[in-house]
Order: sequence, then C-alpha cells, then structure tokens
Amino acid sequence: MPYTGKLTTFFRLINEESSIRIPKVQRDYAYGRDDDKARDILQGMLDTMLTALKENKQEIFDFVYGGSYAKDDDSQTGMIPLDGQQRLTTFFLLHFYASLFAKDASGNPIDVSNLKKFSYETRQSANDFRLKLVTDIRARLLKYGYPSSKTGIMEFIRNDSDFSPAYTYDPTISSMLVVLGEIEKRFAYYPNLWQDLTERDNLCFYHITLEKFGLTDELYIKMNSRGKKLTVFEIFKADLLDDVRRLEPSMVFDIARKLDTEWMDMVWDQYPEQPAEADKAYMCLLSNLIRIAHNWFYQNNPVISAELCSKDEITFIEKILSFMHDIYHDKGGFETWWSKYYYEDNNVVGKSDKIRLFKIEEPLFVKIMKEQLSVPEIIIFVATYLASELCLPNNVAFKRLRIIRNLTRANQRANSAHTPHLPIFIQDVKMIMEKEILPPTTTSKFIGTSLEEESRKLLLPDESYSELLKFENHQVLDASLSLFIDKYLEEDTYILIRQLNKFVSFFDNNCKSKESFEKFRVSFIFKDVEYWQAPVNNDTDDVKRRFFFHAPKDYSSFFFKNRTRENQEAILEVIDKIGDPSSLKDNQEKCKEYSISDWQYYMTKYPSSNIPTTNSGCYGWKDINKRPLEAYILNSTYFESWNLGWNMMLNILFAQIESTYLLRWDTHQRPIDITDVGLFIDFAQEGWVLSSVDRPERLRQLKDSIPELVDSIWNDETQTLTIPHDPNSSKDYIENIIDILSSISTYQSNNSLDEE
Repeated sequence: MPYTGKLTTFFRLINEESSIRIPKVQRDYAYGRDDDKARDILQGMLDTMLTALKENKQEIFDFVYGGSYAKDDDSQTGMIPLDGQQRLTTFFLLHFYASLFAKDASGNPIDVSNLKKFSYETRQSANDFRLKLVTDIRARLLKYGYPSSKTGIMEFIRNDSDFSPAYTYDPTISSMLVVLGEIEKRFAYYPNLWQDLTERDNLCFYHITLEKFGLTDELYIKMNSRGKKLTVFEIFKADLLDDVRRLEPSMVFDIARKLDTEWMDMVWDQYPEQPAEADKAYMCLLSNLIRIAHNWFYQNNPVISAELCSKDEITFIEKILSFMHDIYHDKGGFETWWSKYYYEDNNVVGKSDKIRLFKIEEPLFVKIMKEQLSVPEIIIFVATYLASELCLPNNVAFKRLRIIRNLTRANQRANSAHTPHLPIFIQDVKMIMEKEILPPTTTSKFIGTSLEEESRKLLLPDESYSELLKFENHQVLDASLSLFIDKYLEEDTYILIRQLNKFVSFFDNNCKSKESFEKFRVSFIFKDVEYWQAPVNNDTDDVKRRFFFHAPKDYSSFFFKNRTRENQEAILEVIDKIGDPSSLKDNQEKCKEYSISDWQYYMTKYPSSNIPTTNSGCYGWKDINKRPLEAYILNSTYFESWNLGWNMMLNILFAQIESTYLLRWDTHQRPIDITDVGLFIDFAQEGWVLSSVDRPERLRQLKDSIPELVDSIWNDETQTLTIPHDPNSSKDYIENIIDILSSISTYQSNNSLDEE
C-alpha cells in the first residue's frame, strides 16, 4: 500500500508535534550560503512565498517526511525529518520574523513558545543560538523597538549581548542570519504576516510519516552524508518533483519516498565510500531515464526537454527504477541478473550459451549511473528492460535480445546509430521484443543487410539457429554472418556451419598475436584471387584500390557484408585455398610463390610493405596493369593527391636502410633524401631513380665509375639516373638497390668526386 501524506503548514505541524529535531547527522543549514546555487534557491523560494501570500493562493513546497527516532527498539517521541530540514528551517525563520510584529488580543507581543519545539542537533552552537533567538534575543528586539530602529535585523542580532563570537564560525547560524536579512527585505512592509501564516493555507507542504521505517543513524547517514554544500542534485531532484506534482500530484508521495529510500539505496551501494559521487550517479541515472522516456513517447519531437512532459513518462521511469531495484534487491544484484543473458571477455572465439556484448564491458544498470548512455547502449538497455516488463520466458527473451544485439552492432560498425533516430530504434525494439517481428527496411533505421540476415536466420530450424550463436559471438565476425550465409546457406545448413567452423579453426584465440597476424597477412595474398576490390569513379578503369589485412583489429572488416565492395566473397575462397591453419606460411615461404617482378612478392616478403597504423588496409595503383610495382599504401580508402600515401617500395627501402644511412623522407609520395651520399632516390616501374638537386654531375660520374650503374639510363631533361632491374636476377629490387647504395657509399669514401 503506498504511503500517503497530509497537506499541512509549518504552524500546524509544530503545534501537533511534541518537537521537531534536526538530527546531528544532517548537514548544516545551507540556504544562506554565499554561492550562486544557494542564492537562486533562496530567492526563488522567498519570492514564491511572498507572491502566494499577497495573492492569497496556495503554493505547495514539496514534501517533508520523517518520524520518531528508533534504534534497538528504543523510540523517542517527536518528529525527526528525513528530508526537508532546509525548508523547515526557512519556515521557522519566516515565522520567527513574523512574530516580531504580531500582537495578541490584549495588544501584547504574542507567545511563541511553540517555536522552541524546533531544535538543532547538528551543532550545539546552532541549537543554543536557535533557543536564544526565540527567547532573549527576540525579547530585546521587541524591547528596543525593532523594526523602528535603523539597524537591520542581521546587524541587530550580531550586536546582541547573547550573540557569542563563536557563532560567527557556525555555518548554520551564518546562513540563518543571511536568510533573515533576505526575509526582512521582502516582508518588512507586509501587513498581518503572522496572521496570514497561521490562519491561511497559502504556504503548505505534504507531511509524510514514516514511523514503520525506524529512522536510525545508519539511514540518516545514507540520506544526508552527501556533502555540506547545497548540491546540483538537490536542485535537480526538486525540479523533478515539481514536474511530478505538476503532471500527476497523486504520484508525488510515492515518487518522493522512493527517490530518497529504496531507489537511493540502489545507487548508494554502488558508491559506499564516495557519497558525493553517489549524488552524481543518481542524477546521471535519472537524466538517462528522462532521455529514454522522451524518446519512448515522443517519436516526432526532435527537441528533448530537460523536464518531464507527461504522466506516461513518470510512470515509465517509475517502472524502470522499480525494475532495477528489484534486480538489485531481490534477484542477486546487477551483475548476476545481467549475466543471465550477456557476457563480455577477451577471447576471440565466442561462447555458445550467452550473448556477447561487444564494446559494452559492464552491466548497463551500472553504467547508466556513470555517464550518458550512447544510442546503442540505450537500445540494449530498453530491450533488456522489456524482456522483464513483458514477462517473456527466458528462451524467448534470449532469442529476441540476440536479434537486437546483432542489429545494433551492424549500426555501430556502420557509424549509423544517430541520436535523432533513437525514437525509431526504440519503436523497432518494442516490435521485436513484443512480437518477434522485424521492422521493414523501408522505415527502420537498422541496417538493411542486417535485417535481411536476421530474417533469413529466423527461417532456420531451431537447432541450426541456436548453433549459429557461437559464431555471432566470435570477436572477428562481430554479430554478422551475412558473408557466409550468402555464399553457403543456399546449398545446405550443414555446409554453412562446416565453413564457419573452418573459419574458427583459423581465427582462434591466438589469431591476434604478432606472429599469427603476419602469417595471416601474407598467406591471404593470392595472385589470382582479387578479394575486396573497391570500385572507383575515376576516368580510367586502370585506377584500382584493394584491401588487405593490415592490423589484427581489422580482421572483422573483411568478413562483414558490404555492398559497396566488389569480389568480397572471394576472401572465403582464400580460406579454402589455404586448406587448414597448419598451411599458413611465413614471409620467406610465401614470397616464393611470386617472381621478383610481382608486387605480391614485395608485399609478402617485407613486413614494411604494410603500415599497421594507417586507417585502412587499402592499397592504390594508378595503373595496375602497366605499372603494378607502383603501389601505394594509403591512409584511407581514398586515392587522391591530397590523401596521405606511402610508395610501397620506398617504404620497404626506408625500413631496410634507416639504421645505415642518415635519411630524410617526406612520406607523402616523395623521394627519400639519403643525406650520407648526397642523393635522392625514388621508385618507378622502370626501376630506381637517382637524382641530385644541385650536383647532377655527381650522378654522371657515379654512372661511369660504379659497375652496377653501367647500364643505368641518364635523362638530360629530368637530370635523373634510372637503374633498371633484370627480372632474371637472383636479387630482388630491394636487395639490388641496397647493394648499389653500399657501392656508392664505399666509392665516395675512397674517392673525392670532382667538384668542377
């Protein structure tokens, strides 16, 4: 049964209770602090009070709840507020101020002994001041004609004989004086203030009694040890409850209670030693849920408000928080419940009994308290919530969550999980979780190829469908089997699964090691298999871009179905051509399959033909048919003059000689400056090209003096020397130029070139 509250005023509450005691574990009174947040709250509250009184309208100031102190079956009478001490103190000060102007029927100052019931246990000095304020200090204020004196109330109190110098250092007392000064500014000329406060219900709040809770020290510490300053979260929570009250007043009691009890416990336990962090986590949680609620209910509204917009949103958020609390409190905790469906580990090979959440390394019930969830994370969070909300049997929930994981990963890979599409994603998730119906590709924002894949898999027998999970969970395949399904499913499900098992035998848990990667890189290069050729829009068909393995992290991109690629399925033929993992070759073995005139020879023999730090495994040729050795390692899939690229042969040469010579190289397709020998070296299909910007005569002298350069070709127009290569030589292009450079270096060391 939900707790109910009573709408009341401060005056009625203090008359009805034997005492109102602010417990020692509460923080100091903060509304008078010298910071922007406190000032904003205080000014807003006092202005609202003044307007309500002047216009004789009712204004409800949230809720105040608590009960008698209880510990070890020892109960004490009186009301101890669990929440609301800041507002109660402000009401106390307003009533104190109003009492300075009020008279009884005989024209004497009114009796305010009831105000003595309000006490502070936070600091002894604060409680002493509170008592003196309503007794001796008040008496002297009345005696000396306040407010006729030109002295303001703050200065009057500070100058009073009972105002101890120690009070100056009490933050609660300092705040009280500031608030009294602000009250004085607004209410100094308000007539009949005491009468309106005590006889009308303009300024109210809900008083909720929580006697059955047993308000112990432990509970108070949890509720009130969030720091001494007024926090952003307190403002956020107050605004949130204002929204609830505005949209559905009947829910405010229960929402307010849960916010500060069971839901807070759920957050608190994540940060037992960091109370300040608990506030941030709680606000992060609620902010995430408000965002999800907006997208759940307002599909056509691109503007996401920071406020709750409907009763439906409130109910939705309450359901999710209750769902999370149920997991936390009754179902073994977040980790245990999450692991029913999901897992994440560092193994490449996938499990067969759970759903791998790539890139999500902790339960979203925990992450939702740490940061704003991404669109893919919201999709998974909503789907997981619906699995419980719809009371789906475990096997049904598991199947549907698996589908949503697969669809979500496809969007992540394509960088197509955009915030404006979140409402559509959520509606699609609801359709899948409620009915196991895939949304149409014409309206969905999920990737079309992924929707088609899931549709085809749903037609498989249950046994085959279940067996595919371990392959979807494979780190390389990353929830996508389209490439295999397109090639093998038409034949037989058995063949599909056989080929997938063969794939796993290659890409096992060791496949990302340096040694394994280098074998994959070279073994998957075949002269007669052109997998992943990229279409281009150049004027000539000779311009080509091709993709190869270039880093372990990018294995996956070769096995995702991508309609913008040509011959992509040929990568699967390579696996068959290799046969089995034991047939993978190292660099020196693989290069023997090619002649020294083949670009594949250099790509396989020399590891430096590959640059793992580039953005893709893309290589480009301006004319692959006539100039195949002029290959460029690209930094992206673009092959333009402005895109960074490395001449493959120069990159190999640079890596081979960088420890031997003093070199400078602008890697953007420019010659290497071999400073030690005073030459520049470039590469073209015809051979190595030597040049010397300011001393071309050196090249002619070298040509006449070094035997290896006798057959080189001098170009008067370009002032360069081209060194052709004999394809029948026992040395490849790299080995040959290294020998020539050594000869040049030796010659220059032994001879002084003619300077004329």
